[in-house]
Amino acid sequence: MEGEWVGSQRGLVRNMLWLLVGNLAAQALAAAMGLLLARAVGPHEYGLYATAFSLALAFTYTALMGLDSVIPREVARNPDRAGRVVLSALTSALLWFPVLILLILGTGKALGYSPEVRALLLPAALVIGIRGLINLFRSVLRGLERMDLDAAVQGVENGLALAGVGGVLFLSLSVQKALWAMVGAEALALALAGIWAGRLARPFGWEARLAREIVVSALPLGLTFTLVGLNMRLDTLILSLFRPAQEVGLYNAAVGLMMLARSVGLMAAAFLPRLSFLSGRDETAFARLRDQGLLWMLVPGIGIGLTMTLLAPFLMVLLYGAPFLPAAPALRILGAGAVAVFLNAYFWQVLIARGEQGTIARTTMASLLLSFALAAVLVPRWGALGAAGAVLAREVVQSVLLSRHVLGQPPLTLRRRLWVPFLVAAGAMALALWPAREATGPIALAYLAPALVAYLIVIVGSGVIPLPFGKGDGRKGISRFRRAAGGTD
Repeated sequence: MEGEWVGSQRGLVRNMLWLLVGNLAAQALAAAMGLLLARAVGPHEYGLYATAFSLALAFTYTALMGLDSVIPREVARNPDRAGRVVLSALTSALLWFPVLILLILGTGKALGYSPEVRALLLPAALVIGIRGLINLFRSVLRGLERMDLDAAVQGVENGLALAGVGGVLFLSLSVQKALWAMVGAEALALALAGIWAGRLARPFGWEARLAREIVVSALPLGLTFTLVGLNMRLDTLILSLFRPAQEVGLYNAAVGLMMLARSVGLMAAAFLPRLSFLSGRDETAFARLRDQGLLWMLVPGIGIGLTMTLLAPFLMVLLYGAPFLPAAPALRILGAGAVAVFLNAYFWQVLIARGEQGTIARTTMASLLLSFALAAVLVPRWGALGAAGAVLAREVVQSVLLSRHVLGQPPLTLRRRLWVPFLVAAGAMALALWPAREATGPIALAYLAPALVAYLIVIVGSGVIPLPFGKGDGRKGISRFRRAAGGTD
């Protein structure tokens, strides 16, 4: 019995690792494509691309209206009907596809975008729509617990996009042609994802009642995540209305680095299965695990935030080139909010584990209203710096609101003075990086290495982060988890 349980846990860990590797690889490839495009066409053309794509990306979660969140549950409950689930959901998604495209194009026209930007909106909208269909097939693979194929789909999709954009830019430095190359790459990835999912999801069939049930169940989640998508792109959209394309391009380069850092925060999903299991069964064990996860998220959040804030000039020149150096001040502001970004990603997982998705929706709406009000005031006056300030305020406020719900019940199990080692570690790292704060050359690396070492020495030496593979830890962890489930050792 114990061997079966251990095997199940190993499979769970393997699936989580596949998800993490797939997400990180996809973000790295997408970042590489953005860097290639920015370096090739310069801030102005990249700003046109950023404006069009930011509007399209605001509708990312609208592409499926929550279907990709419901399908894994339905497939996991009825794997023998996976083919019927996917075909019934796919029919609804295909009917919604042209509406989504028109919605994006109509929004661009209503916002009064220039003809240059509107010419890029159609391929950008098609990319978002096709990605939604790919995500539908990926959700089927996750429901069947084939996270390895899910990771493969992400890698193939972003790899094809990178190759397509790179090939087009080699022949012609045209943003529009690069976007159409992305459309072709997404279409090819969609075909491959459909083939992989189709081989596993059998038998095929369409059921009107099943399609209706899936759509009704997905709609609340779809509306919530639509707010999330809009919230994440609102700053760029408002900036594009008041500032020239070049400034939008510079700001989007800084945002791209923040999004890459955000992808590291996806490690928070690794806590979801066990938190879900303990929620409502053993509140004491739930609180201990929740608080341990909080500490683990603070470590990369503080380290990455300090690195982006203090080494912003070096990072912009290293990755995007000298023309993008003016984006460094915006990156400094965005980097200051990295800790809140990591905490928010983790707090979402805790709330989902407790079945409190409504809290996510309410806090997202509150932070969206705040972000809109701040951006409307700050962007016309300070441009990209104002947009970055609105993002910083949004993330911090959302983190404060979420923490009240997440850390209130069950009560915290952490010591009151536990934050002191983090402050000392952050101070040590900041002091080590301070002399390189204006550096744009490789000399910054000579400061970064000892700064990271000092940071980790303080964190590990203080003992606030328990080592995950200490002597006997694995066995003790299994025993505690089994006792929480009501079993015996």
